[in-house]
Amino acid sequence: MNPTIEELYKLSVEDPLPADHTSSHWRLHGEQMVVDRIGDQLILKGSGFGSMYSRNNRLAGIVKGLDRLSYWSVTTKLRSYPRIWAETKRLARDISADLTHNVWEQTVALAVLLDHWQEHNLSPRVFAMIGDGHAFLGALIKRHFPES
Repeated sequence: MNPTIEELYKLSVEDPLPADHTSSHWRLHGEQMVVDRIGDQLILKGSGFGSMYSRNNRLAGIVKGLDRLSYWSVTTKLRSYPRIWAETKRLARDISADLTHNVWEQTVALAVLLDHWQEHNLSPRVFAMIGDGHAFLGALIKRHFPES
């Protein structure tokens, strides 16, 4: 196994943080996580990070579409939203993520930020992501600002 992955695996087994240093998210989902090693193969199964892409589930797609449509009056006011939503769909497809409500929220967050930055002629290139959950917003920012 790769030495970096080996070291991360050791950390996951040791669980170096005491319970009072662990977020409520990890208290809830940590025990449901699967991190195992079979020979040179690392087995990972996450919990609490959104769902993976679900093929052939039209009903779920319709429900998600209706959910986003219910916010139409807000998202139509965001000039950057159509462009960021297109980037979101590409990123989700590339990493095999489903277009969950949480993923959509990251789209709206970045669209709000971009509109603000454009309005005030700002061009940030350094970002500190704190509490990014399953890191979709960070990945979306990196896609939009590849030199950041």
